[in-house]
Amino acid sequence: MNAWFFLILAVCSNVVCNVMMKKAMSSITASDPLGMALQALTNVWFWGGGIAGGVLLLSFLLTLRTLDLSVAYPIVTSCALVGITIASFLFLGEQASLSRVGGVLAIFSGVLLLAYSQGN
Repeated sequence: MNAWFFLILAVCSNVVCNVMMKKAMSSITASDPLGMALQALTNVWFWGGGIAGGVLLLSFLLTLRTLDLSVAYPIVTSCALVGITIASFLFLGEQASLSRVGGVLAIFSGVLLLAYSQGN
């Protein structure tokens, strides 16, 4: 399969993983590490985030088979940051300020330049 497919899969699974882990940790009420761990192990959001994290790792490794690390890593992390910002607004009720939107647009512009550099 195409490396760009795996790169997009890595971005999407990164977003899903982070949103699910945030949901998991927001529902944990224990304050001691053992209690937190036990609550996490019985939390469906935690397990979903863990599975998404596994997909992230596998898809990123497959991306690295053909794309340069200096291109793949910044694109995955930057696109994930953009996706997490949007998902946090949509699914977690976080605020979308003008400065956050401007930052997302700046990051996205940089991602386009990196992706273009891989093609040349």
